[in-house]
Amino acid sequence: MTTRSGAVNLVPTDSNSLAYGRTAERVLNVVFLNPNQIDKGGFFPDGVNGSIVSSGNPGSATGPA
Repeated sequence: MTTRSGAVNLVPTDSNSLAYGRTAERVLNVVFLNPNQIDKGGFFPDGVNGSIVSSGNPGSATGPA
């Protein structure tokens, strides 16, 4: 994203400079480097431990925006 002056903004925020919230599944989409529902990849090639281990499913409430 870029600002009006053309500077790069690496942290997407709203007009009040508040960062957008993400569900755990959407965070996993980011760290798995994949927009689809998967359970390993990217920074975690062997997957993660815990109660939430799959990323979001595209088109669902937990899928990527």
